[in-house]
Amino acid sequence: MSDVEVEIARVEAEIARDRAALLDRLIRTALAELRPHPRDAVTGSSAPPEAQLPTSVHSLGPTGFSGMVMQLRDTVASGDVSRGLGDALLAFLFSRATSSERLEVRDQLLLQAANVAGGTTWAKAKRLNAELAALRKGRMPDSENPVGVLVRDAITYGPNGRYPGRRQVLRILTR
Repeated sequence: MSDVEVEIARVEAEIARDRAALLDRLIRTALAELRPHPRDAVTGSSAPPEAQLPTSVHSLGPTGFSGMVMQLRDTVASGDVSRGLGDALLAFLFSRATSSERLEVRDQLLLQAANVAGGTTWAKAKRLNAELAALRKGRMPDSENPVGVLVRDAITYGPNGRYPGRRQVLRILTR
């Protein structure tokens, strides 16, 4: 390897390190500025936001990761954070999430969609399966259909964009 190639490799590694550090700092700053989630009032956490942040996404554990995602989604929906920044933060979080963390977020979003749909467990499962069938056919829900939007997000954030089967949807609802 020539000196030029070695120098190019060194500079590329330095740029990658700086980019990762910048993204990490961006996420920590944005999350520190988020308003406290109503669940924080129950726990009575009084530590500053920076002290509450984990050192990595994987140290959050399953409920911590899905809780962070739900809090970020709520904050974007309320307008406290711009949609562009929220989408960038979600993309960054999911780029570092494990498959099990993504699966838990998918299940949480499907449960939220079922709660919005209302009715019996069977009626909720039928509605979610209808929304999943529409997505499989390429029909995207409009913003006036909150159940469809939640189901679309569940598939988007889920592991590998896989669609759950009918029995799996029912299992998720009956847990």
